[in-house]
Order: sequence, then C-alpha cells, then structure tokens
Amino acid sequence: MVHNREQDHVVIFLAPRKFVPGARRACARFGVRPLLDLFANRYNKQLNRFYSMRPDPMAEGVNALAQTWPTTKVLYANPPWSLITQFLSKVSEEEATVLTVLPVWQAQPWWAEFRRMWAAPPLYLRGEMFACPQGRPLPPPRWKVAIALLKGRGPPISRRHSPASENWRPSTTSRTQTS
Repeated sequence: MVHNREQDHVVIFLAPRKFVPGARRACARFGVRPLLDLFANRYNKQLNRFYSMRPDPMAEGVNALAQTWPTTKVLYANPPWSLITQFLSKVSEEEATVLTVLPVWQAQPWWAEFRRMWAAPPLYLRGEMFACPQGRPLPPPRWKVAIALLKGRGPPISRRHSPASENWRPSTTSRTQTS
C-alpha cells in the first residue's frame, strides 16, 4: 500500500489565483469539467471536492492513492512529484480520466507512461504559477509544466500480463546432434 505523506513545508502547489486561467483553458481545450481534486488541502484545492494527504474535515477522503476513483467522472491532479510514478500507475489501474499537471521532465522514467496516457497533446504552461504553502510566490522554475488529459487504459505497459511470456520456458534438455 502506498501512503501519501508529504510534510506541509515541502509541498509546492499551484497558486490558485494564477492557475485558474490555465485550468479554464485546459478544460475548454479538452472539453472536460473535473469533479474532484485528488491531491489537495483546504488551502490549495482547485475544486470544491478534494482528497487530502492528511485528515481534513472538509476533504472527501485521505490519501488519493488508497481511494477507489470514480471512473465515470473527470478528476484533477497535481500530484506530489515524489508520487508521480505511483499516481500514473493508479490512473492506469483505475482506468480513470484525469486532468493532470506535471513538470515537463522528459528524462524521468515515468515520462513514457505519462505520454502513453495522453488523450490529446497537452497544454504547456510556464512555471511562474507556483507558490509555497504560505502563499508566497516562488521564483519561476527552469522547466515547463504540462496540463494533460490522461486516460487510464489498464495496467501500465511494464506490468501488463502476457500469456505468451507465461508459456515460454527455456529448454532444459540439451540438443544432441544427429547425423
């Protein structure tokens, strides 16, 4: 089981006042309206309904990775970057549709899985939209941010079951040459 634990002082989140235009553009571009913010707290939530990382009376649940996600609704996620791999696996396993904000880090091992799940090319934004938990703006990072609509399509490629690979076994008998 994956625990979604991050200390408040190290959580970096999208500044709501700056993200709203980007979110609106992405929603219009993809034709979606997310229902639930998967990784939030009462101060940085982008939607009224949210899961938090810690118990919160305003949250619908704790630890988005331990919840069963609705598959008939579009969700929203800006996951803690240390949980991106687990988040992408969960999107696939739940076969969820998620409007997702991730850094454009193409050298990361999770990048191929992220691209595989794109329903359409993402919207790229600059990084000046980030703030620390106290609400102070942070200096713009050197990377871009992608807002992508992800469609989970079953287990990730790395964990898909292949019947052919199950039946294949190396030969244990040595071949003898016949004349």
